[in-house]
Amino acid sequence: MQFTLQVGTEAQQVLQTHSVFIILQVISKKFSQSTGTATQITINFNGNPTTMMWQTPTWTDGVTEPGSSGSPLFNSSGQIIGQLGGGPSDCTCENNASCGYDYYGRIDISWVGGGTAATRLSDWLAPSGCGAAPTSLVGYDPNTPTLTYDAQLQSVTSPTGTYCTGSNTPVVVLKNNGTVTLTGMTINYNIDGGANTPAVWSGSLASGASVSFNMPAITIAAGAHTYNVSIVTASLNGSNTDLNTANNSGSSSYTGVVPTSTALPLAYGFEPTAMPPTTPGVWTLNNGLAGTITFARTTTAFSLGTASCWLNYYNDGPTPAGAGSSTNPRAGFFADFEASSRSPVGSPSNPIAVTRPSSSLPSRRLAQASIHHSI
Repeated sequence: MQFTLQVGTEAQQVLQTHSVFIILQVISKKFSQSTGTATQITINFNGNPTTMMWQTPTWTDGVTEPGSSGSPLFNSSGQIIGQLGGGPSDCTCENNASCGYDYYGRIDISWVGGGTAATRLSDWLAPSGCGAAPTSLVGYDPNTPTLTYDAQLQSVTSPTGTYCTGSNTPVVVLKNNGTVTLTGMTINYNIDGGANTPAVWSGSLASGASVSFNMPAITIAAGAHTYNVSIVTASLNGSNTDLNTANNSGSSSYTGVVPTSTALPLAYGFEPTAMPPTTPGVWTLNNGLAGTITFARTTTAFSLGTASCWLNYYNDGPTPAGAGSSTNPRAGFFADFEASSRSPVGSPSNPIAVTRPSSSLPSRRLAQASIHHSI
C-alpha cells in the first residue's frame, strides 16, 4: 500500500473538506472510516484557544479509542492530512453523532509549526532545496516495479493431491514484476529432478499482471512425485536476462494411484457359512435387540446363489418395549447399502427387492422392511 503526505502552505487553501479514514492499532483493528467530510475548525486544545485542527464527521465504520493518538488521518485519495489529537469517540460511539467524531492536528499546520526545526515537519520531510513549494510528498510503494525484466513463477496450480495414473496437464501462474511488457519466455520442467523439458509461453503480459499457463501434458505414474518448474533466465522476450532469479522456480507434490475396477454385476452373497459373511468391509451386523432376534443365514430361500439372509421377526423371544403384542408384528428393520444397482432413468422404483421367504420356512411376517442404498 502506498500513502502520500499532504504538506505545504498551499494545503491551507486546497484542503477544505475531505472524506476521511484512519489507521489505528494495526494489531487489533485495521481501519475506521466515515462517508462524510472533515472540516477545518479552531478550538481550545491543550490550553491553546486558537488551535487549528480537523474535525472528522461521525465515524460510520469503527471508532477511535485510547492509545490511538498520533494515528494518521487520510483523505479519499489516500493522502495523510492529519494526526489524531483527541476527541470524544470511543467504542460506544460508532454511528453516534453526539460523540462519534475526533479532532486531528493538520499536517499543513504542522508543516510550518512554530518556525524552528524542532517544531515543524518541513525541515525533516521536504526534499533538499524545495522549501515550502510542494503540496504533497509521494510515499514509497514496495510493489512498484524497479527492474526492467523480472518474470515470476507465482504458483504451480497443478498437479497437486492425488490423481489416477495417466495423462495430466499441469498449470502454472506467471507474473510480470518488471516494467517491460513480457511477450515470451521459456519455462523448464521436470519430474522428481529428472532431465528438464522446455515449454514456451507467448502472449502479452503487462507490468504487474498475472496469467495462467497450461504446461505440456505429463504422465502421472504411481507413487509420490514432485513436479518442478523454473523460468529460463535469459529467455524473456527472446534472450533478455531476468534481473531477479529469486522468484523463478516452484514445485508441487502429487501422488499417482492405479485405478482398480470390478466387473459388473457386483454381488456379495451369503454362501460362506459364517454369519455375517467374513468378506472384509462388506457386511456388518448391528443387532439392536441384544441377540434375542437377529439376522440368520438360510439355504432354503435365496434369489441368487445358494443362500440368503433372513430375519425371524415375529413373536420370537421377549417383546421389546414399545413393540406390538403377541398377535402383532414387531417394529421394522432397516438394511443399508453403501452401493447398489442403479434405478432406471426416470424410474422411482427401488432396485433392491424385499421378498418373503418360501412356504417351506416357518410362517413369519415383517412389520416393516426398509432398504437404503446409494450409488
